[in-house]
Amino acid sequence: MYNLLMTLAHRRIILYSFILIFILIIPPIIAYSFGYNFDWQTKSFIKTGIFNVKSYPSNANILIDNKLYKKTPNFIKGLKPKVYNLKVTKAGYSTWSKDLQINPAKITESVNILLLAQEPIIKVVKQNLTPSFKIEDYFYTTSTINYLVNDSNQILYQVNPQNNQQSQISVQPLLETGDYKIITSKNKSSIAVLSESHTLYLFDTESKSFNKITNNALNAEFSTDNRKILYYTKNELWVMWLTKTEIQPYKESGDYELITRFGEPITKAVWSTVDNEHIFFVIGNTIKMVELDGRSNRNINDFLKISGNNAQLYFNNGSLYFTENNILKSTIIKNLFLQQILN
Repeated sequence: MYNLLMTLAHRRIILYSFILIFILIIPPIIAYSFGYNFDWQTKSFIKTGIFNVKSYPSNANILIDNKLYKKTPNFIKGLKPKVYNLKVTKAGYSTWSKDLQINPAKITESVNILLLAQEPIIKVVKQNLTPSFKIEDYFYTTSTINYLVNDSNQILYQVNPQNNQQSQISVQPLLETGDYKIITSKNKSSIAVLSESHTLYLFDTESKSFNKITNNALNAEFSTDNRKILYYTKNELWVMWLTKTEIQPYKESGDYELITRFGEPITKAVWSTVDNEHIFFVIGNTIKMVELDGRSNRNINDFLKISGNNAQLYFNNGSLYFTENNILKSTIIKNLFLQQILN
C-alpha cells in the first residue's frame, strides 16, 4: 500500500513538473515564432525586426555590431529594435558598413550592396586613341529615333533618319538660344536637354514642355531602368528620381538629392548599370564609386588610380570602360553571365 501511494505521488510530481515546464517554455517558444523576444531590461516581450541583406558578390560575411552572423544573401531575424552597425565583408573586396535602425515587426533592407575588387583585372581594349576620341561613340549604335532643337523657334523635334522628316515634340520653346545637348534614356522615352550655359531641362511628356532642373550642370545621364537621372556640377553629384521606388530607402517621383560633394572638380560621372544604385566618377587621377543609399552614411570607395587626368568612363554589359592616356581599358564590375547561371 505504501509503495502504491509513493508511485502515485511520483506520478503526480512528474505530471505537475511537465505541466510547469509546458507553462514556462511553450509561451516563449510561441512568442518567438511570432517575432517576439524577451527584453531582460524591461522584463517584457518585445516585437523584433529583421535585416534583409544582399550583396554582389554573394557569400560575403554579415556582421552586426562586429558579431559574425551569416553569409549574403540572408535574413537576420529576432533583432531587438535599436540602431545596429551592419557590415558586409569579403576577402579581396572592399568593405561596406552602415548604421541602420531596426523597427518592431519591420524588415530593414540593404539589398544593393556592391563590393569592389581590391585588385581588379584590367583589360586593354583599344590602343593609340586619337585626341578626338569619345568613348560614347565607340559603343554607339544607329538609333531609329533622333531629336533636334530647331534654331529658329527653340522647339524640340523628332527626326526620322530615313527621310529626315521632322515631328514636333514640345509645344513650348526653350528659353535659351544656342546649341543644346540632347540626352535620352535607353528606351528613348525620357528626354533632357543641356544648354551651352549649363542649364539642364527635363521634358515633361504630359505637358509637352521643359522643366528646369539646375543652372550649372556639366552633364547628365538617365539610369538604364529609366527611374532616375544623374547630373553633376563642378563639385557635386545629384540624382533626381523619376518614379516611386519599391525598395529602401524609399523615394517619391520628383525627389532629388545631393549624393556627394568634393573640393576637387568632378570631371566625369556615369551610372553603374549593373544595378543603377551606384555612380562611378572621376576626381583627378582617381576613379571612385559612391552608393545612392544615404542612410546614416554613404559608402564611397577609391576604385582605381590612373595616370593622367580627365579620364572618360562608360558602362557596358557589367564592365566599366575607361580611358588612360591614349588607351581604352575595361574591368569587370559584375559578371552578368555568371550571375545568370547562379540565378
